[in-house]
Amino acid sequence: MATTFLKPKNNGTTTLNGALDISQTDVDVTDGSVFPTTYPFHVTCEDEIMEVTDNTTNTLTVATRGTIESTAAATHTSGTTIRLLITAEAMTEIHTAVNALENQKLNEIIAPDGAVDFDLQEATDMVVMTVANEAALPTTGIAKGQLCWATAEGTLHICTSAS
Repeated sequence: MATTFLKPKNNGTTTLNGALDISQTDVDVTDGSVFPTTYPFHVTCEDEIMEVTDNTTNTLTVATRGTIESTAAATHTSGTTIRLLITAEAMTEIHTAVNALENQKLNEIIAPDGAVDFDLQEATDMVVMTVANEAALPTTGIAKGQLCWATAEGTLHICTSAS
């Protein structure tokens, strides 16, 4: 499942074009072009963080007020600065996604068609049998796709046909 991050844009700062009451979800701004054109993104107005789900010219549609990152919905006067900032939630989402990738087992990564997909969490997961040299590889009892580590040569063999 892909992570959907809040959308960024540099220098996203404008002002309110009209007062904003505590329950209003259409936020009029003087310049809506400073904000992303994909959603969602968060804007900060004084101490309140709001989640924006649409931007029609100079009107931001705010889906959530009063619950984003423990901020409270508030009234704001016309001319108050409204900004697109990197917030704690945005950073937490990025950290969580990076940590998940770092902790992900290789066998959970989707391999393209024809690619070999191994669980490499433990060396024993790879080694089906260890042999002294290639000549010692058994001629029977190996299944297609099975791995054998040749200790002396330091090579890994993949059986391509069932014996």
